[in-house]
Amino acid sequence: MSKRAGSSHHCGDEPTPKRLRIGEGNHAIPLALHDPNAWEILCKFLTSDMSMGEMDTALESYLGRRFSAEDWEEPRRVLFSGDGDDAQSLANLNELKLKYVPEPEPSRAIPIKQLCKLRKKNLYILDEAEEEEEEEEEEEDGGGPSVRSPKVIRSLGPSAKDRLAATYDNMATRFERNATTPSHGRQVLIEDRMYLLHVQMLQNMLLHTFGIKIFLLPCQLGYRGPVDYTCIKDDEREAVERSRSKLPDTLWVRITKGKYKNDVGKVFKSNEDLVEVLLATREFPYEMPRGTRALAERSHFPNGKGGQVSNIISNDEVVGWSYKGESYYKGLVVKIFHRDYDIPFLKATMVAFSMQFLHVGDSARVVKGSLRGELGTVVSTDHACDSVGLEHNFDGYLEETEVSLRDIEHIFRVGNTVRVVAGPYMGLEGYLTQMSDDVFHVCQETTKEVVEVSKYYLDRRPLRHTLKSHLPTQQHFEPPSNCDSIEIGDYIQVLDGEHTGRRGIVNWFSKGDTNLWFQDIFTANNTEPSLTDLATISVPVAMVQWTDLAQTIAFTKEKGYDVRAGDTVSVTCRPEFGARGLPNARLSLINKDIGHEVFIIGGERKGYRGTLDSLSVETCTVAVALHGQVRTTLKLHDVVTRYGMRLNGVMLQGPELVSFCDMRKRSYLAPPPRSVTPPVKHIPSSSSASVTDSSLPPSNGWTAWSSSVDVEHDPSLSVNPSSSSALQPWSVDALDIQNSIEARTEKLRETGPLPWLMSKEFSLKLSGYHILFKVSVGFMNGRLQKWFVSMACPDPFCGENGPAPEGCMAIFCTSNSAGATLEHYHIPASDLSPAPPRKKNQECLILDGIHRGLIQIVSRCEITKKNTVDIKVTPTVTVTLRSDQICLVERSRQMMQ
Repeated sequence: MSKRAGSSHHCGDEPTPKRLRIGEGNHAIPLALHDPNAWEILCKFLTSDMSMGEMDTALESYLGRRFSAEDWEEPRRVLFSGDGDDAQSLANLNELKLKYVPEPEPSRAIPIKQLCKLRKKNLYILDEAEEEEEEEEEEEDGGGPSVRSPKVIRSLGPSAKDRLAATYDNMATRFERNATTPSHGRQVLIEDRMYLLHVQMLQNMLLHTFGIKIFLLPCQLGYRGPVDYTCIKDDEREAVERSRSKLPDTLWVRITKGKYKNDVGKVFKSNEDLVEVLLATREFPYEMPRGTRALAERSHFPNGKGGQVSNIISNDEVVGWSYKGESYYKGLVVKIFHRDYDIPFLKATMVAFSMQFLHVGDSARVVKGSLRGELGTVVSTDHACDSVGLEHNFDGYLEETEVSLRDIEHIFRVGNTVRVVAGPYMGLEGYLTQMSDDVFHVCQETTKEVVEVSKYYLDRRPLRHTLKSHLPTQQHFEPPSNCDSIEIGDYIQVLDGEHTGRRGIVNWFSKGDTNLWFQDIFTANNTEPSLTDLATISVPVAMVQWTDLAQTIAFTKEKGYDVRAGDTVSVTCRPEFGARGLPNARLSLINKDIGHEVFIIGGERKGYRGTLDSLSVETCTVAVALHGQVRTTLKLHDVVTRYGMRLNGVMLQGPELVSFCDMRKRSYLAPPPRSVTPPVKHIPSSSSASVTDSSLPPSNGWTAWSSSVDVEHDPSLSVNPSSSSALQPWSVDALDIQNSIEARTEKLRETGPLPWLMSKEFSLKLSGYHILFKVSVGFMNGRLQKWFVSMACPDPFCGENGPAPEGCMAIFCTSNSAGATLEHYHIPASDLSPAPPRKKNQECLILDGIHRGLIQIVSRCEITKKNTVDIKVTPTVTVTLRSDQICLVERSRQMMQ
């Protein structure tokens, strides 16, 4: 036979207390729903060929006078709750059974003597049971029929079990009457509380099995985060219970799944998880044209062996009828549906919301249609027509295609500057540090706090700033533009009304609306308010104008310009007027190098080093140690810090970085090479500060100064070989030194413990990262054995204390003394080994395998247990590596900023 269902789960309700029905003779009869054998008859109906009539006969025969059709109305409906799936109906029936017949607890073996003592000392049985003890024994000795036997007719009169149940009922009544009486020895009941839980789905299902009510919030559907809980206050708890406890009985709903999809019905009953809905039936127990949806007529229902029509009585009135487990009210059938959020609808709504923040210049990927998988750049947007213009690469040529907003997704990358536009962190600005599915980690710029935000709540439009060579004397604005061009994230000024003069960022504005909402970022006196003062203000669109707050940035000699990496800057003068772009580094970093050592790589003083004295927008002043302190004005791009960054913010790369490392080594004076006999003939030098002959004409290219990044040079190499005397067999010339160093380097590459460090494969990685090592016990008697030391950057063979000797590396670490100053060492490569990571989210350099040379983040660290770590190479690919296949790294100061 067909057994249909409308619900899948029935959970969240606590087991109802046992109810007693008063039968004939004024004796209490226990509720039959608590009899497990009766439930087995219903289960047999689903697991065998038993018909409905046979099931009813067996159930009535077994229960006898305890049978009541009203008690079994709900279980009979559940028998048909699977929509033809008997396994689903059986699962629903077992869940309903647990409400009345809980699973038995495992029994413990008790000795007979102890059992006798427990019987004698039982203080919870009243004397009424003792008076009827003899009568019980007489009935038992008389061989009375068993209550559990469905084939034997039960004798009239209550049994001993019924009388004992009646005694328990009287005891409960007495305790209820005396509940308000204060009792000194009674234990105070703990009041129930509500908690907000963040659990995994397996734990969620486990809590349901214990009958714990759980309300799932829309933002937590499918959540996979760690376990956490927060106690909900009483006033908030009432709001939650009111919102989820019941749907109003007068509410009309639409069915979204199943056979009755898109049908509209009226809520009949509801609880936390299940809703009973009155619908026009689609299946009739009598002949009707296929596809008919109409009210059922009771007069057409057949009565016979297949089923009988019975009345549904409420308040002594017939309000409906039931037939084969289905209930009908005024011709409408009652169907049970699972109550839940429409997750696809919520997801589509959030995606549509996030597409409102897609702007020109953003990256997007096509996820539907013939261009699925194509990655491009947004060149135009038309939110009214729900389309964007996407520029993508097609056979080597750029092609612009119009794509629907529903067919693309916004692409973010780690390091992007974003602003939160919705949710509890609305208004927060920061950088993306990690992306995991739909949840991104945003590091706040000011507090460095990392928060988790949905990617649909982010706007990638950075703040706009304008750089000028001098501070403006007064604030001025660009001409007002058309109001239709105002978008979310723009800066506006209120021209009229109660908020006249206020300026801020547009938080929400929909095309066609007459009002917009913005956040006031400045008070009336142009001072920045605290975070608590920021509020969203609604004003008419006609009273605002688009403006540019770019002129509000400040410049100080101590901090420089208030501009950070990732901001969009525009040029306001000179031939580049109107150009926009992203700065490569924070300009405020430059002032930190004032008073520190810098190197000149261009101009007439190329090759010298000196001290940075001051700087301006395009030039700087360097004090060069040439016959005294000589201050020279140079271009910013001709001066480099000791970390390989030009003063205009551009990092040296490729051959320029190699040549800079070589030049830095040359700038240090090292003892000349010595020989036993005869002594080495010293070559005079014209200047100790210059690394080139001043008589030589200046050269525009300075990359020819070095032949290899791995070659350690001596200052004598900077002298013109032609100026020396004729070569003698017992003297050491420049060519001999170079050949010796090359030979030692090749030997270190072949036999050294860190051959991968000498490879050109990792040379580009060394310019922005400090590689961490462990030091062996043999160096300095194990003083640095328990420390992780860092390699110098960008040149691993030249640190603050000069070039490293042969076979050594420039290393520094933090001292354990007061002040935690940096200590610099030259440590032999034989005493160094790669340092493994200690926790997740650390960055590591991969030394072996197909991903050799990549720097990625550790997703799981099991060094102490399995000596392995999991590295996330891509958002979807994770590899497992041993500790000897990776090396811990840290970003240099320039990379961190």
